Amino acid sequence: MSAHFRQTLAILLLSTAVLITGCAGGNAISNSVLSGSPNMTGNWSVSASSSVTANSSFLLGGSIAANQGTMTATLQVLDASNVSCFPLSSVVPFTGTLQSNGTFALTSASMNGQVVTISGSASSTGSTTLATVQNATYSVTGGCADKDHGNALAQGLVFLDGTYSGATQAGSNASAVTANFHATSTANTSGAFSMNGSLSFQGSSCFTTIAMSPTASYIVGELVVAQFSGKDNTGEASTINLFGSYTDSAIHFQYTVQGGSCNGEQGSAILNL
Repeated sequence: MSAHFRQTLAILLLSTAVLITGCAGGNAISNSVLSGSPNMTGNWSVSASSSVTANSSFLLGGSIAANQGTMTATLQVLDASNVSCFPLSSVVPFTGTLQSNGTFALTSASMNGQVVTISGSASSTGSTTLATVQNATYSVTGGCADKDHGNALAQGLVFLDGTYSGATQAGSNASAVTANFHATSTANTSGAFSMNGSLSFQGSSCFTTIAMSPTASYIVGELVVAQFSGKDNTGEASTINLFGSYTDSAIHFQYTVQGGSCNGEQGSAILNL
């Protein structure tokens, strides 16, 4: 996890309430796509690497929806090597087309004077499974990254929905943990998908079970931000802030505890489906 990505996580944690309460006007994920075209409607991660400037890259994440050949997307800048060109946590709308053969192109609104176009070829992997994208590229017109172009890795991510297990590690202290995560399929106006769920601990002196706060918990691209609020084992009010990334089978995160008998505890965990 890069320093920029960690900075983004901190920014997003501070603005969580804005991101989640902005659900009004968000678009429900629909599978109504052009007949025969691949399914590209869902939560996506787009990692771009420049062919012009060495070690230049950016990471986008958020919702893409395809309906009758028309594509719309709301993507956030989750990481960038040049934050002057791609300010972290920027929310960028895209529009484009999806052909029945899987060829697609998405073009952004102007961001700092630059327009980003992402194109590629998608193939079906099942009627309800997100498509696989090959040969994706990007190009930039205008702004400080004008004429930049390169390869893009576009990945459709499953919604977090199930029971994950593993162990938290805080210094020399480890506790077994079971997490229930359930992400909605409706994106808000920032391209994020809210979540509900809970954490259950075994062998922890701090917590037994604590519930997720849906208004402060979401996924956007590969980013996971979650807040859990309740009482600790001494009956004191406490909050766990969790932030990290996920794949189809695992969640990698760091966490901090605020309030209660374990105030200030920090740790990490890998939870597997």
